[in-house]
Amino acid sequence: DIGNKQTDMNYYPPETTIITFDLHKVLVTHDYYRMFQLWWRSQQRLALVLYLSNPKVLWRVFRLRQSGAVAEKVLMSLIAEFPHFQRFRKLGIEILNAQKPIPESLACLQELKKQRYSLHIFSNIGEQLYQHLQLQHPELFNLFDVVHTTKQYNNYLAKPHKQAFLDYLSEHNLANNQVIFIDDKSKNIAAAQQCGIIGIKFKSPANLKQVISRLTSNLKPL
Repeated sequence: DIGNKQTDMNYYPPETTIITFDLHKVLVTHDYYRMFQLWWRSQQRLALVLYLSNPKVLWRVFRLRQSGAVAEKVLMSLIAEFPHFQRFRKLGIEILNAQKPIPESLACLQELKKQRYSLHIFSNIGEQLYQHLQLQHPELFNLFDVVHTTKQYNNYLAKPHKQAFLDYLSEHNLANNQVIFIDDKSKNIAAAQQCGIIGIKFKSPANLKQVISRLTSNLKPL
């Protein structure tokens, strides 16, 4: 769905438009088989299970997630508060980043790139997780002009906080172009609209293709 229905009749040219995507469940999806493989093949698998079964650790993870903490903040907080967890850092990052690109979304990006749109990612992924993930999927991340992640210096300020959107715009939209933002969560779309961004709720790759085609209707259909 497009937040502002009037956009259905408008054309957004690549010269003055930024198309910004969420990452998880929009461009990539969990690879559960690989997650299991990484855990099963690790010599740390039993130690990790035992550690995560500790009631203090479970409670801390629960509290962090309840407060809206992003995955990297949870991981870094466990390392800081339970120093022995440091040994699971590499395995934790690998399991969290067991993601695979969604082929239809990738095809949509490639077509938009051909049409010379500026493509951004605005994700709640942390800097460290992103640095690892981009090495796994260069075919995806090389399509983007900007990747905006959450950062440790501001306590991983994330969507749907309005300030997170304002920070993104101030850093990456100095020309005041129209931003079209695609995300799978309604609360993120609502926050984006408060900042003058056109929000599109991601339902499926096929739906995304149709919506983007309407917004770029003066160009070759996707």
